[in-house]
Amino acid sequence: MGLNESAEKMAMVYAAYSEGDAEPLINLMADDGVVRYVAAPQSAAFVDSYIGPEGARAAVANITQEFEWLSFNNLELIAEGDCVIGVTGGRLRHRGTGSETSMHLADVTRFENGKIAEFVEFFDSAGLADWCAGGSHPECTMMNCANKASHVSSNEVSENKSRIEAAYRDYGRGDPQPLLSLLAEDVTYNSVAKHDDLSFAGPWSGRAAFEENIARIAEDYALVDYTVNNIIAQDDLVALHAQVEFTNRRTGNPARSEKLDIHRFFNGRITEFNEFFDTFSVREANR
Repeated sequence: MGLNESAEKMAMVYAAYSEGDAEPLINLMADDGVVRYVAAPQSAAFVDSYIGPEGARAAVANITQEFEWLSFNNLELIAEGDCVIGVTGGRLRHRGTGSETSMHLADVTRFENGKIAEFVEFFDSAGLADWCAGGSHPECTMMNCANKASHVSSNEVSENKSRIEAAYRDYGRGDPQPLLSLLAEDVTYNSVAKHDDLSFAGPWSGRAAFEENIARIAEDYALVDYTVNNIIAQDDLVALHAQVEFTNRRTGNPARSEKLDIHRFFNGRITEFNEFFDTFSVREANR
C-alpha cells in the first residue's frame, strides 16, 4: 500500500533530517502547531512545548546544542488519514561527554490543512537522563522491519484495526483476555524502557511470557484510566495512541503518561508488540 500525502511529507522530513536538515519539518509547522515530548521536564533540558515554525526551530536548536546524530534512519511509517506515526533512530552522541549510544524515537504527527498541527515524540526518557549523567544507555525497540509482510489486503488492515479497537476497549475496562487472545505463540514484547528500571519492560518472547508479564503489571499497578486517543493501521502494523494512568500498588503513587503501542500482525495474530511511554515518570512513581 502506497504512502498517503501526509506520510509522503513525513518521509521527506525524515530523509532531510537524516542529512542534518530540519527545515522541511520547520516549514511544515502550522502557525499554532505544537511540538512536544512525552517526557518529564527534568529528564532532559530540551523537554518543553514549542509553538509554530519558530518554536520548532528552537526545539531543534535545543536538541542540537546537546546532541549530535551520527546516523539517523526512518524505520517504519504508519499512516492513515491526517495522522502519521514514524519510528526512527540511529546513533547519538552527547556533545558534553562525547559518549555515544543507540536511540529510538516514535513520533505521532497530526496534520490539519496540509500543515503539522501537532508533533509528539516518545523515547526512553529515563534511559536518556541516565546516559546523559554517565549511566546506562537508553533502550530501543525490537521492531523487526525485515519481517514486514510483503502484501496485506485492505480488508486485513481493516480487520486488524478492528481487533485492536475491541481488545483495548476491554483492556480499558480491566479485562486483558481479548488482547491476549490475539497473540501469536512466538510473539515478542518490548517496552522501550530498561528492565532494571521497570520489571515489566522486557524484552519477552513467546505468548506465555507475554501473559505472565501482563499479570505482573496487574500485580504491581492498579489501572485508573485508559483513554484511547487514536488508532491507525497500515499494511501489517496497527498503532494505538492513548492516555493512561495507573497507581503503583506498593507506593500509592500515580503513574501517568501518554502511550504508544505498535503491533505487527500476521494472519490475524500479533507477532510483535512495542510500546513507548514516559519511562522517567513511571519510574519515579515506583519510588
